[in-house]
Amino acid sequence: ERYPNYFKAGLPYLDGIRLQVFTDPTAAASALLVGQLDMFTTTGTPAVQFWPQLNKQEKAGKLAVVDKPLYCTASTALINFRDPLFKDVRVRKAVDLAIDRVELGQIRYGGDFLAQTWLPANSPWGRPESEIWDVSPGFGTGAKKKAEIAEATQLLVDAGYPSGFDLKILSSGGGDGKTNDELIQRNLKAIGIRGAIDNAANAATRWANLDYQLYSFRACLAIGDPDEVISNYFIKGGGRAFSDYSNPEVERLYLLMSSEQDPAKRKQLYRQLEDVLIADVGNIRGVDGTYKWWYVANL
Repeated sequence: ERYPNYFKAGLPYLDGIRLQVFTDPTAAASALLVGQLDMFTTTGTPAVQFWPQLNKQEKAGKLAVVDKPLYCTASTALINFRDPLFKDVRVRKAVDLAIDRVELGQIRYGGDFLAQTWLPANSPWGRPESEIWDVSPGFGTGAKKKAEIAEATQLLVDAGYPSGFDLKILSSGGGDGKTNDELIQRNLKAIGIRGAIDNAANAATRWANLDYQLYSFRACLAIGDPDEVISNYFIKGGGRAFSDYSNPEVERLYLLMSSEQDPAKRKQLYRQLEDVLIADVGNIRGVDGTYKWWYVANL
């Protein structure tokens, strides 16, 4: 039975919502721009070619936007720690330093991206961006990035690979993952590593069986909590712990963090965990994109 006093006097009257289903997000974004929709909401985001028009309408006060991290940040590439190459931390560091995170953000997220460690910068558990860009290994920009490339090249020399080496980059192929594959291949070439992209329909199975060297992979999180990251990827037996990574200090800190009830102390323990994993190069970190849900401003 309809409740007669639901709406309050003086406030907008809403007696229904029409949900328009689009199989093509391009058509949905076009409909919003021409006024046929009041809101674009989805688990994705409008194609980047629409962003200049949408941003223009936002600046004009016609549209507003919900903008939040994707939480697809756990890695850009996963490392097989059983592979003899990657048992040497100098090789892992070289690969990590070679990846250009700015370029990754430009080609993957259209320039709308966030720095991150394993959780987005400036999020409840993430570090401030000021502690990542030009500070955290691999996140150099400009002259700092050039210095990182030189350092990576020298690390390979020190590890006994003055002429680089051949490397297979496992990929599930196609889609936006293709940009990851090609960027990793191109960035590694700059330090002498000759990467060959190994497209495989069964890439996830091969990953689970440790049948790979480097796996081009973007991991999205369900709840964005530190326990989710550490237990899944860096603790033996974890749901996605298919790198054969093991570090007693990580396990010790994880147990402390997971049982800590004080949020401030828990965050401090997670920072210590991050520091260990960064020094170890537990995997190759990337950058995070954003959800963008535009809607008519007067809503």
